[in-house]
Amino acid sequence: MKKKLILSCIVGFLLCLLSVIPIYASECSHVWETVYRIEPDCLSKGSEMKICQKCRKIETISLPVSDHPWGEWQITTAPNCTYTGIKTRTCTFCYKTQQEDVPTNGIHSWSDWKTATNICTEEKKAYRSCSYCHTQETTIIPASNHVWGEWYIDKKPTIFKTGVRMRYCINCLTEDKIIIPKQKMTTAQKQVKKSVDRFFKYAKQYNTSKLTKCFTKPSSVKLFIENSYMPQYYKKYNKRISYELKSIKVSGKNATVKLSYKYPNRYNVFKAAFENSVYYQLKNPNISESQLLKYMYERICVHSKAGIDYSHGNLTLKLKKSGSAWKITSFNSKIDNLLHSNYTKAYNDYF
Repeated sequence: MKKKLILSCIVGFLLCLLSVIPIYASECSHVWETVYRIEPDCLSKGSEMKICQKCRKIETISLPVSDHPWGEWQITTAPNCTYTGIKTRTCTFCYKTQQEDVPTNGIHSWSDWKTATNICTEEKKAYRSCSYCHTQETTIIPASNHVWGEWYIDKKPTIFKTGVRMRYCINCLTEDKIIIPKQKMTTAQKQVKKSVDRFFKYAKQYNTSKLTKCFTKPSSVKLFIENSYMPQYYKKYNKRISYELKSIKVSGKNATVKLSYKYPNRYNVFKAAFENSVYYQLKNPNISESQLLKYMYERICVHSKAGIDYSHGNLTLKLKKSGSAWKITSFNSKIDNLLHSNYTKAYNDYF
């Protein structure tokens, strides 16, 4: 619009000028002079106005639309072994884009090499495939030495168990390990272990007289001494008690022992026998205590035939040196349950 306005003004001016200038013959050999020119671009035409220096004739010429001033070609989609790519260029004036195909280049997009086995010290056949055309390529990877990482302690040794030092090949993850010998026990630790082993020996035998001597306060130990039936039961089933020492720490005349255990769990057996005995006593109110205890023991034996459940757990024993022997300082509920297969717990829960 601006171009047209300017052109109109110029034309008007020239027409006014011609009205006062004499006109020459029609055979004038024109001598043209450009008085105004609007350059064309890629979107619109241009124009040029010229005037003859002799006869003052005016001519206006339309200039055709010009070519796009293209920028450089840019690869917008890369070609590969299967598909053509695309290159694009943009006009720097009107921002029109032009695209052309880029021919396939035969370059594969290979996956990583894969093998059936990954052991460094074995020769192996490897293959890879192109993710576009699925062409496969194979090669032989020769055997090589392991590339070991640093050694580290996987399991610390104790006085009861060996430890393990390990390392891995950083390429194939093959493991290499060395057994670390057990730590040596001190004389005090050996004495404490001997006392704990002795306690479990008597627990398995249900030797009541010797069990009480394993404690600093024998009077605090609650065992079936008066009842002639239950010791028979525990002599039979306590043989299944097992334990594993985890650690022994000794400080002067005090020691702490940590262990894991497993023992027969008769909780449900005892509760069932208690219930039977209560009903039996209700039906037989004049029954003597010894007869009732015998009946209860018989019911315990009957219910025990159904199978054995086990209780598992961890136990911390505190021991104190008494003379030349180490003795357990307290008789707690865990020890009671271990010795009596959860009898006390079942009794307290039922009654």
